[in-house]
Amino acid sequence: MSKTIKTLLRYLILWPLILLIFTFATGFLVELYMSRFQIPNDHPPFLGFNINYLSSFLFTLSFLSINLNTGIWALNRFPVISWKRVWMHIGIQLSSAHVAFIVGILLNGIVFFHEGSAVEQDLSFLFFVYVMSMTAAIIFNLMYYIGSLYRNLLVQSRQSAEHQLAALKNQINPHFLFNSLNSIASLIRINPEKAETVTEDLAELFRYSLRAGKQHVTSLKDEVESIETYFRIEKARFGDRLSLHIQIHSSFSETAIPSLILQPLVENSVKHAANSMLDSCVITVDAIQKKNGIWISINDNGPGFPQVPRDTIFEKGTGLKNVNERLKFTFGERSELHLEKNSVSFLLPS
Repeated sequence: MSKTIKTLLRYLILWPLILLIFTFATGFLVELYMSRFQIPNDHPPFLGFNINYLSSFLFTLSFLSINLNTGIWALNRFPVISWKRVWMHIGIQLSSAHVAFIVGILLNGIVFFHEGSAVEQDLSFLFFVYVMSMTAAIIFNLMYYIGSLYRNLLVQSRQSAEHQLAALKNQINPHFLFNSLNSIASLIRINPEKAETVTEDLAELFRYSLRAGKQHVTSLKDEVESIETYFRIEKARFGDRLSLHIQIHSSFSETAIPSLILQPLVENSVKHAANSMLDSCVITVDAIQKKNGIWISINDNGPGFPQVPRDTIFEKGTGLKNVNERLKFTFGERSELHLEKNSVSFLLPS
């Protein structure tokens, strides 16, 4: 919902509704007060309206328009960041509440001053209206302050999540940089031309990393292209001993996926499978549509994960732990990451 529509709904529906609720509540209490203390209540209706409810409406309108808007201005102008600001807000609100009360009295005098006479209101009645008006002001401002605090907490929570995601990405980036530079270093002496090609691939991988680092999600197509680039770097070192098979249907190309999520998983297979095998290492990346979303799997024919608790595996390395944490940040309770002996799979919820 756009900000303009929210503003219109607030001023056309929410505030008029609050105004009516407090008008009837205050009017009812005025009637109760006058009945309890046997104050004469024989004023004829004014323009067809009960005079006590109409008076309550004018006082409530005064407080809603002056006191609440003063609170909104004060929050925007002086954000509550210390106890000094809290006392400043209390002073501003008390001052504006008294101004609103005086304006309410003036409005009552203007509206009811007809045919040369005004409605008589004794001091006890005005004191009761004063107490009711202050109570309404406190409730109005509490509602707004609580809403403002809730919105600020949401913003802070979102910013905290963004900072933690950025920190997780920064932990991953040096990891693949170190391994990639090792690949290039091993080629410089034996095959300079291939080292140049790998360097160009590494530059392309950096460009993607910088671009993807500025956004939380990207397309599955872009992620696949990035792991193909990474794989060319590693294949230059391992040669024919290493092969990658991508089995992802083109219909999944634009599927949203957390950026830089596939590369550490493929890198994990290279590190733990290819490095420990004398035979060819085959890594397969596939995507399968299921009821709860798309499952992405990274499989290899290496020795597989050790038979230890899953948490122990996460504690031993940065890659899997970061992937798991980033999936939790992105998808919350819908996040799923499964480990099997020779595969890692995670869910992109629908």
